[in-house]
Amino acid sequence: MKQEQMKNLSFLSLMIGFLVALTSCNGESQSRRTGDTQIDITLHGGAERLLILEKLDVGERVMIDTLELDDEGKGSFFVNVNSVSLLSVRKINEQGEIIFIGDKGVEIEIVAEDSALANSFRLAGSAENEALDNFVVLEREYQFLKDSLNRIYLALQKKNQHFVVEEEFNKIYKDRMLEREERVKAFIDAHEGQFVNLLAVRSLDFKRFPEYYKKVKEDLEEGFSQSEHVKVFVRDVNRVMASAVGGLAPDFTLPMVSGKTGSLQDYKGKVLLLDFWATWCRPCIAEIPNLKAVHEQFKAENFEILSICVDRNDFKPNWQKIIENYEMDWPQFFDGTGVAAQEYAIEYFPTIFLLNEKGEIIAKNIRGEEITSRLRALFQ
Repeated sequence: MKQEQMKNLSFLSLMIGFLVALTSCNGESQSRRTGDTQIDITLHGGAERLLILEKLDVGERVMIDTLELDDEGKGSFFVNVNSVSLLSVRKINEQGEIIFIGDKGVEIEIVAEDSALANSFRLAGSAENEALDNFVVLEREYQFLKDSLNRIYLALQKKNQHFVVEEEFNKIYKDRMLEREERVKAFIDAHEGQFVNLLAVRSLDFKRFPEYYKKVKEDLEEGFSQSEHVKVFVRDVNRVMASAVGGLAPDFTLPMVSGKTGSLQDYKGKVLLLDFWATWCRPCIAEIPNLKAVHEQFKAENFEILSICVDRNDFKPNWQKIIENYEMDWPQFFDGTGVAAQEYAIEYFPTIFLLNEKGEIIAKNIRGEEITSRLRALFQ
């Protein structure tokens, strides 16, 4: 069975990147009974009683407090939370954690199994965390189904019997994936304006559901504009939306093969074909003859090709040699820092955009004969 390829990580796997090493604390309770936000924790089973509370800032963890649970596995953190944020409770020097949403003046209830924090925790006590609890349950159900299918398939594969069920398994796999996507979309619709949607929407593929990213972005901008997590999310979504069909192509200023500096704005008012490529990319090189033919066929029109090579600066000699060998007589730019590639959210090469006279992206990822047919239809 083909393995699912997802560019957007689920909520549970999304948080793994926050892990850092911390020094151990002694066993004495250090939790102070001050603060307007109360976090009640109950861990069932196990002997580990020392927990650490952290705030998950963008790209780093900030230690807030430690807590030693009582003999029944219960205890409470009391902290000041100035604005909605992501918090984590975990055991010191161990993987596995409980991710939840902190807010000012609320009481949060967490229950989990000591031996499996990340896979067992349940949340209650605030609207955001009750919503997050529902989403985590939804993701766990989907992950459990995926794991079950994989185990069955691998067992059949060992017996060389997987070919018989492969088509059926792929169908089940795809159906469940589509069902999960519908459930995530329904969740986002039901929790409009809530911070939890920042986590939920990331489990959807932006390319398939740009309208949901836009919806969540606009809601979060209005309700949580001061959150650093929201600021980063808004920045990333704006960047990808700008490079999507229907968006206004971002401007760039880059050195050209002529030795001068040029920008997208220099060609304002023309129909443009933006060709992002790299010197080491064989499909990019294979596309050059087609670009030459397109340039020759439409050079009498209000049209131009702009090729943007994204490579390290020490590859500039290769870039210049390829341009000379293939006689690429249209504007050639060099993106040695990747700044333009980042603005256009380039994931692979070649990536080719078609822009109308207004600078709007009207087609993306077109190659070969499709470029010619698009331009022919446009100019006719």
